[in-house]
Amino acid sequence: MAIIFSSSGLKRWGSGCTLVFFGAAAFVGCSNPKRDLGDQPDAGQGGGGASAVSAGGRDADAGASGSADVPVAEGGGSATGGSAGAPPAVACTSSKECDDQLACNGVETCVKGSCVAGEPLCTNPDEAHCSVACIEGKTPTCSVSALDVDKDQHGTVLCKANPGDDCDDALATVYPGAPELCDGIDNDCNGKTDLDDGLTLKATTVDLVAAEYQTEDVAWLEEQKLYGFTWYEPDIANMSTMAKFAVYDAKGGVKVPPKVAAATILNGYQTHVAAGDGGFGIVWKDGTEVGFRFASADGTFNAAIESTTQGQMTSLWPEIAWSTQGNWALIADGVGVLTGSSGPISSAVTLVPAATTGQSHILGTGNGFVFSGIGVQPQVLSNTLKMPTALDTTLDTARILIGASADRFATVSFPVDKSAPALGELSSFSSAGKRLCGPVTVALDGYMVADVVATSRGYTVEMIAETLPLDIKLREVSVDCKVGTAINTQFFTPEGPFNKNGVTTHLTAGSQGYALTWASSELNRPLKASFFGPDFCN
Repeated sequence: MAIIFSSSGLKRWGSGCTLVFFGAAAFVGCSNPKRDLGDQPDAGQGGGGASAVSAGGRDADAGASGSADVPVAEGGGSATGGSAGAPPAVACTSSKECDDQLACNGVETCVKGSCVAGEPLCTNPDEAHCSVACIEGKTPTCSVSALDVDKDQHGTVLCKANPGDDCDDALATVYPGAPELCDGIDNDCNGKTDLDDGLTLKATTVDLVAAEYQTEDVAWLEEQKLYGFTWYEPDIANMSTMAKFAVYDAKGGVKVPPKVAAATILNGYQTHVAAGDGGFGIVWKDGTEVGFRFASADGTFNAAIESTTQGQMTSLWPEIAWSTQGNWALIADGVGVLTGSSGPISSAVTLVPAATTGQSHILGTGNGFVFSGIGVQPQVLSNTLKMPTALDTTLDTARILIGASADRFATVSFPVDKSAPALGELSSFSSAGKRLCGPVTVALDGYMVADVVATSRGYTVEMIAETLPLDIKLREVSVDCKVGTAINTQFFTPEGPFNKNGVTTHLTAGSQGYALTWASSELNRPLKASFFGPDFCN
């Protein structure tokens, strides 16, 4: 006599043997020595689920009374609702003796004198994302439900047979109704992330200069995770100006307080900084020459060097860049020179046939440099500023900004005439000058692009309003030139001669986030620096 545990109590199965189920395990004992197989557990495996999706199988109540609907097995296996392991070999003379009166584990048969288990009624359509259970009853049903791997009470949407509502079942912080976190992830499954979903830019803001200053720049030193800043301040005692330098960490903590990089500068106006060679290179205009000085990450200066270009570099707009091949490039008026961190200055190289009439730009890439200027098409230059390579596409504009990484760069071009349409079109190129994507319009109506930087996710563009209030907005562009939503910074530049044309705001980016310089409208127009993370809200 066999006894099967079920919802209706104990059921007969043959004679002389007892079959007892404990969960997925079965134990058989027989009073007839010929049938006594000992207490051998059946290594069973179940399915799982909650939502009834399909029905089928035979009447589980045949020959019995009072049976209720009851799940026989649950789990995420491929064959569910019955024993997946081989049951103990039980002797039989007919299939009727093997019938356990349960539908979910299939139809048992007598084969060559031994009972053989049937095929489970339910199978899992997707073991990676679903679970399945078989429910006994007059009409057995298979119930498929979405897995909830991260245990946040929301099943995954990837279970196609019965999808849940969790758009990322690997993260417990992601489900419909979850609070939006600043992590670059759509936490509440509404298709939006971070700032697009109601978060705001969070920054640490410090005063770089508390009083009057002229122009500024900022650069990120990846090896040391530091920002280097430079700017001009009046030198009242000597009736001249001086270039200042300071270093801050990624969170806005001062590492090197402001110190003088160059004093008694005549006719100075622009100063710029670039990161490289384990420190920072600083460049400034001094009379008819361009000055250069290297500062280590701890603020130690090398001796100052001035270019000897016989007055060829006379622009108010000197620029500097570091090539990963090991050179600093200083440019102005379409003329460039090279130097190491301790010199010497090389002979001047003419970058364009005629001198530019205003601001030029140069940035380092993995192949050398990329150069542009007002009225000049961008050029890819070697590490020696030679072998110029034009882009494979002509940009039909007069003024071009560039933002570069080791393997690619972006141009943002717009006419000098700011009333012309299509202000701020971005195109992305390989470091060899081959167009990757674009052009796409990145500037909002009523705004002009002030800066563009390369990031691990693509590029970030800085824009300034053309009318009061002169607020600053940011916008991300992906590597494949998909333009993101504009980001409000709540930073404002003052009205005056240094807002749009003399642009007293610069943006730089690194692995730890961003640093943005901007002039406050407070008394004496202090220079501010704001630090924020790569997702803007952190």
